[in-house]
Amino acid sequence: MNGIGHLLEKLKRTLFLHTVFVESVSETVAHIVGVKIPSKNISFRNGKIFISSSPIVKSELLLNKSKIIEIVRAQHPETAISDIV
Repeated sequence: MNGIGHLLEKLKRTLFLHTVFVESVSETVAHIVGVKIPSKNISFRNGKIFISSSPIVKSELLLNKSKIIEIVRAQHPETAISDIV
């Protein structure tokens, strides 16, 4: 009967890893672009990082996209990142 407990523990671990990943992306963007993006404006789905921000910040993100992806991949090698949108 450890099924539900195991499932809840797995969900908790997954949510924690997602939170750590999003915080890492936020810090990397702040370091490279110079603008702090709140964690609530960052999501990750299907290998893509989605960032909600103003058009000016989006332009800076796209100019520095390869550097951001390179640093985040180095910090989280287990996560497959293909793009920033």
